[in-house]
Amino acid sequence: MMFNVFDHQICNTCSTSRGGLTMLGQQSDTMAAPIHEAPLTAKRLYKAGELSRRTGLTRQALHQYVLMGLLEPDDVTKGGQRLFSDRAESIVKLIRSMCENGYTLKDVKDIFIKSRG
Repeated sequence: MMFNVFDHQICNTCSTSRGGLTMLGQQSDTMAAPIHEAPLTAKRLYKAGELSRRTGLTRQALHQYVLMGLLEPDDVTKGGQRLFSDRAESIVKLIRSMCENGYTLKDVKDIFIKSRG
């Protein structure tokens, strides 16, 4: 079964989401609903420790996701600390959900690569 992992969008204004996991080639019923425009303010960025607390993963696991190409930091500080957005939190939660449903991290990586391409 293939999933289009990039159909999932989060509204920064009200924290609602639309879309979600859909099999490739299928339209999600929730995709027709309009999504709010994000305000023109800077998005919130989290250090790895904060993202770790928000998602329940260790910082080492987050680092492994980055090394595998599953997750990209939105920015890096001058001191080398990775900063992640709410979107990264959603991706981590999606990866955890997929792993809880029997996918390995390699499977998830392969699905992400196919979805991008």
